[in-house]
Formats: sequence, C-alpha cells, structure tokens
Amino acid sequence: MYSLPTTFEIAGFTFQTFGLFVFFGFVFLTFATWYEGKKDGFDDERLFDLLFVSLFSSIFFARLFHALLIKLSFMETLEHIVHIGTPGLHYAGLFLGFITPVYIISKRWRWSIFRIFDIFSIAWSLCLSVVMLGYVALQQKFEYIIAFSLWLLLFGIFTLLRNKILKSGLVFSMFLLANVILFYAFFPSPNYLIFYSLLVTLSLSNLYFREKYASYKVPLNLDLLKQLKNRLTSKSKDLGDAAKLIKKEDPYFQEGRTSDNAELTDEVYEDVGHLNAEARQESINKSQQQISKAMEKIAEGTYGICEQCGNKISEDRLQAYPEATTCIKCSEK
Repeated sequence: MYSLPTTFEIAGFTFQTFGLFVFFGFVFLTFATWYEGKKDGFDDERLFDLLFVSLFSSIFFARLFHALLIKLSFMETLEHIVHIGTPGLHYAGLFLGFITPVYIISKRWRWSIFRIFDIFSIAWSLCLSVVMLGYVALQQKFEYIIAFSLWLLLFGIFTLLRNKILKSGLVFSMFLLANVILFYAFFPSPNYLIFYSLLVTLSLSNLYFREKYASYKVPLNLDLLKQLKNRLTSKSKDLGDAAKLIKKEDPYFQEGRTSDNAELTDEVYEDVGHLNAEARQESINKSQQQISKAMEKIAEGTYGICEQCGNKISEDRLQAYPEATTCIKCSEK
C-alpha cells in the first residue's frame, strides 16, 4: 500500500513529512485559540503573543529534554535545538514548555487562568487530531484513524459544553485526563508513565485550586445579586423569544419559498431579508453567550470580579449591564 515519504525537499532544504502535519496542527491550534478567545473577549494581539511565546517555549524545551535524554554533549544539544527540521521531541518538555509561560504571563496580565487553560485545551484537541493523521499517512497504522476521530470528538465536545454546562477550569482537567487515557491506549510504552503521571497530577491539582478559587465570594449585596440574576434570566428568555420570531420572519423559511419567484426583485428581497435575519441572530447568540458566562460566575461565587484584571466590577456597571464579566477599564481596552 502507498505511504508518504518520510522527507521531502523544498529549495534544497530537507524537511520531515511528519513535521508538515505538525505545522498544520499548529495552524489549526492558532485558529481555535483565536476563535475561542474572541468569544471570551480576550485581546487578540495579546492572545497571539501568549500563544507564540508558549509555542516557542514548548518547542525549545521539547528539543532540550530530548537532547538531555539521549545524553548529547553541550554543543550537540545546542545544534539539536536549533535544527528543528531534524526529528526529536520530548512530550514532557513540550507540555511543560507550553503551560509554564501561559501560567506566568496570564498571571502577570491578570487574566483568568482557568479560562485561558480551557481555551488552549480545546485548541490542542484539534491540533492533536491533525497530528494523528500524520501517523496514518506515514506509518500506515490505520488504528490511528480512531485516534484522530477521538481527539476530534474531544474538540467538538469541549467546544459545545464550555461556558454552557462545564464551568471554567473543568475543560482543562478533563482534557488532561482524556489525553492520559488516549495516549496510554495508543502509546502504552513504560517510558511515558512519568509523563502520564504528570498529567494526572496536574489535572487533580487544577480541580483543587479551581474549587478553592470558586469558594471565594464576591462581597455583593444578596438582594442586589438576586435582582441581577432575575434580570439575566428574564433577558435570556426574551432573547429566546426574539430568536424564534427572527426565524419566523426569515424569508428563507416562508411557506412556498421553494417555488420560483416571478421577479428578480423578489429574490433580492429574500436574500437581503435572510442576511438581515442572520445578523440579528448572530447578535442574539453573542448576548446569550455573555449571559451564560455571567450566570456561571454567579454559580461559582465570582460574579462581579473582572475576568481579565481581577478587580471588582462597579455596582453601577452591573446595574446597567448585568451580563458584564469585565470592568469598565478592561472593556474599553
């Protein structure tokens, strides 16, 4: 059966074919990070800065750990780190090299660590699914098609449930535990047991600190909190009713729409009406997501604390905009 060559040349330079899959995996990782971060309202430029610093750090430490493991000399280690086109990555170095700058920089920017880790967990699930295709194409190990499907399934589940059912921080812990199970199923080598133990330990530690963080109660008046919660619930119901009305008014869903229009102007009217309905529906979806985030924070006991800088959100802002999860200063940024 046909399989891809392990290397290929471009302009006289030799590259690993598997590295191409890794590259595309990073492309999908970048897109998913941007998309999920945008939904949470994080600054695009800072989020990309955080991602690229973390990726550089992860590759550096993955190469360094691999060089130390095979006991290369100092100069050989430097050469191995620089020549990234040659094979040799260590999973523990890749993982620790990525999460360490994420944690340090997020703390410095006073971003929600749990939300940031959740975003990257979703993005890495998509990235790993692409990487698994490399094993299928290069080694003809078609059992890795199942691995590809499972990591892609994780991506879909986490994307669907984050901010709706799963509270912030839970996606990260579930991602780590799921990866331990999947990696052990497809890579059961005893050499990886320390790495798997590291993932389990970090997952449980994250759950512990998340619950400890959630136990912190924002000093909001209980009557005010109840009032704002009722307003959020009422607004969510109103948005749901508005969404049904928009669908009812959408020309594409009108009875008899499948029959040919007699006039070109009728088709134009339908297209414009449909685009307008889609824009209004998108606005409603974003409002519903923001309300869900605010309701989650009420359940956690962290409602009224800015998710980006950690400072208290003024009561005046909450009265005017109860679904706010950032303070005025961070919102203006």
